[in-house]
Amino acid sequence: MTKKVINQNSKLNQELINTIEPKFIFADKPINRFNILETNNGTLQINKEELLKNLKDQINSIENCKLKENSNKIILGEGNINSPLMLIGEAPGAEEEKLGVPFRGEVGELLNKMLIAINIKRQNIYTSYAINFRPPDDRKPTSIEIKRYSVFLKEHISIINPKIIVLMGSSAMEAITGISEKFKQDIFGTTY
Repeated sequence: MTKKVINQNSKLNQELINTIEPKFIFADKPINRFNILETNNGTLQINKEELLKNLKDQINSIENCKLKENSNKIILGEGNINSPLMLIGEAPGAEEEKLGVPFRGEVGELLNKMLIAINIKRQNIYTSYAINFRPPDDRKPTSIEIKRYSVFLKEHISIINPKIIVLMGSSAMEAITGISEKFKQDIFGTTY
């Protein structure tokens, strides 16, 4: 008797695609997501700073949001806007809210040590959060809050246009994929 090999990857890939918002378009050619401006000398330039400012204004104009009402500052992102590497964390904490920039305090020190260990300079990457306002008492953002801000995060990613995105935590993963379940790995390396 022979064992029939079943390719389950296509089923898993389709399930992942179905969990992501249906606004994604799959095509053979890339989508132009940027505001490309023509300068006086005829060259093209991507105006990322202006796009980020507009995104920050959009997020700041949110109404009926408890996170915004309980927070003092919006924290959008920091770093090299042309970086091929973007780190996305859960939400700002007290230290980040106080300073108005991501990954500060103990968390920032740990991130700096991790980056130094792999020979990456902090100023060469771009950091942001899945949620742009500090949750009360530094609690984990709810699924509703994550979903509400995921639209802005996806726009943020398309502006920065990194080659590599590092999702730091389940909230960041949920914001991008829509999957709220935690992934666990057993001692044999099996993820479930």
